[in-house]
Amino acid sequence: MSNRKRGTILPDELKEKAIANGLSLNTVYSRIKRGWDKLEAVTIPPTQTTCTHNLDRDQGWLVSDRPRGSSISFSIYKDIEDEFNTALSESGLTKSEFVATAIEQYLQKLWKKS
Repeated sequence: MSNRKRGTILPDELKEKAIANGLSLNTVYSRIKRGWDKLEAVTIPPTQTTCTHNLDRDQGWLVSDRPRGSSISFSIYKDIEDEFNTALSESGLTKSEFVATAIEQYLQKLWKKS
């Protein structure tokens, strides 16, 4: 017999409810691990701040079809990390705003070339 601790098993009914509410199962399992009630974990929408992927195309922004509550992560090469952190602190922007602005400027340069 195994003494391995098993994680929470979520019934199919609750999984379907979570998906119908636009929640990823990773979000649901994280909530349960933090002590949330299972029903609340699959029904309460995630909190979300305004990010560029939520803005409309008519405002000139790219719009993501990623599910609500999902995130995008990135890595910075160690040799430019100090420069990145300096530029970030000097900008007065949040990390998300700073990266979104950098991507927007890069894409605008590409679009001008074509």
